[in-house]
Amino acid sequence: MECDEEATPVCDVCVLSLDAASLICVASYLDARELLAFGLTSRLIGWSQGDGDGGDEGGDLSIAEETALQHVKSMTEEESTQLPYEGGQSFLELFHELLMLRSALRFGQLIGTDLVHSDDYGASVRQDDPLIWCAALCSDHAMRAGRHYCQFVVGGNPTHVQVGLMRPIRGWDTREDVQGFNPLFDWQWDLQLEWSLDRRADDGAGVDCLFLSCAGGAAMIATSKFNGDSSHFFLDGFGRRPAERRGVESRIGMCLDLDEGELSICTVDDESSTASSFEVDDSVHLRGVYCWAVFFRGVDCNLKIMRGNKDDEIFRPLKAVEGDEC
Repeated sequence: MECDEEATPVCDVCVLSLDAASLICVASYLDARELLAFGLTSRLIGWSQGDGDGGDEGGDLSIAEETALQHVKSMTEEESTQLPYEGGQSFLELFHELLMLRSALRFGQLIGTDLVHSDDYGASVRQDDPLIWCAALCSDHAMRAGRHYCQFVVGGNPTHVQVGLMRPIRGWDTREDVQGFNPLFDWQWDLQLEWSLDRRADDGAGVDCLFLSCAGGAAMIATSKFNGDSSHFFLDGFGRRPAERRGVESRIGMCLDLDEGELSICTVDDESSTASSFEVDDSVHLRGVYCWAVFFRGVDCNLKIMRGNKDDEIFRPLKAVEGDEC
């Protein structure tokens, strides 16, 4: 018996024929990059319908900006402190920052030869040249306000490993004139300054990079302002260094408080399983925009980064010192 059931008709609908509320509903399923592309398809979607100053109420915003604003309004209280709205910033930009804040950390920028990701997502890196310093930056995850937590997992030989934070510097991973990279090398300061000035605080205050050495002995902190003004100091009582536990994975936690301009470093002792925290020297002030980063050389080392949380075991000493606010 033949089936005489009629086929479902195909209906072509032009999205531009939808009303504004329906367009916003459709656009709400897009991420920031897709939303930007959607806004480029039509003036109706991507262009402001007024003077372009919608403010916090969203008046006179394009469909794309209005959709981004709805996402921004859904931020938690903690996210709002990390991503304050700044004048001149589009809601699409803020929405993109929000998505990056909610996503797992990854090393999106690799600078130097023979430096590769060791996982599909990009949260781990390794290097195959023992002579050239290389760097891996979380440049897509910029931090400009509030508190941020991360954990570095160092495996293998950490003798020439530095972990910490620095100004995001765009475009260095595509430069053919840069084979190696170390933000503490003075001959690279002029080049780095070219890319980092717009990421500083308005008054230019704050160091441009801060790194903890994972080598043996005392824990050394190195800072630089990319202008020859660098310093080194040591953290007393930091415990056994990762290099003394070669072949064993070591975890280092960092809590960056940009409201106070401070960085706390936490570790877990392998023998006692006791977590300890250390405040970086008060003379080191952190202001402006930063991203997590590592730089290292050596063939027997693997580095992984994870987004941290104030409730993680490694950060428990901070809660003991500061209460549940941390």
